[in-house]
Amino acid sequence: MGAGSLDALLSKDTALIVDSSGTARKTLVTILRDYLNCQNILEASDGQAALAMFSKHSRIDWVFSDWELPGLSGDQLLAEVRKNPESANVPFIMVTSRSDRDSLATAVQLGVTSYVIKPFTANTLVEKIRMAMHRMERRNAERIKVTQGTQTKLKFKDFETTSSTLLDISLSGALALASLKDLQGLSIFTLGEIEIHLPKGVLSLPVQVIRMEADPLHPGRTDQIRVAVRFQPMERETRSGLVKMIEGLRRSQPS
Repeated sequence: MGAGSLDALLSKDTALIVDSSGTARKTLVTILRDYLNCQNILEASDGQAALAMFSKHSRIDWVFSDWELPGLSGDQLLAEVRKNPESANVPFIMVTSRSDRDSLATAVQLGVTSYVIKPFTANTLVEKIRMAMHRMERRNAERIKVTQGTQTKLKFKDFETTSSTLLDISLSGALALASLKDLQGLSIFTLGEIEIHLPKGVLSLPVQVIRMEADPLHPGRTDQIRVAVRFQPMERETRSGLVKMIEGLRRSQPS
């Protein structure tokens, strides 16, 4: 797939470019804007300034960082980004002249998303981004089965709040079992909210109904319905809470 076919890939995203060279930053800005239609681009010339960006801006979707930075180096910046729960899952692409195996191994151990060696072509960077997005899509779609009967509440306009049981969840959506009587007349595409009751509080997530079906595990029961929802755009703190919950469920799964 060529770069030209990927227009608008990052049109809704905010990218942070970190490099001490203004020329290098300009090159990355040009590629992101011309090839991927990324219009929201932040720049920093050192690692400490880049780290401060995460406090100043509510949303950063991608980081493109050189390794050799004054003060806080690129690998140290990567470690700090991964350490913070609110930025731990932000894709981080290291763009560096370091081509030795030790540097690559260090970056991988720290959780780098992709590694691009300078000099590089626009097509090379775009392909790395495309591959990273595909990996994230697969991860987002990975559903974790919930076996502990986690209690939830479904809230939709014109419907009473109804209790439900969470069956599975991913970074992109969830599946819950609820009373058919309480949701009689509910249709797909309806917007609402799912409240997930956790040991340390309640996680409220904006959702849209994408599917409703009978419970295949109990075909004889006509009083319950499975409701599949897709998560809608949410605040960074809410997203972080969702990520933490899923990681906790993943760790508790039998190996």
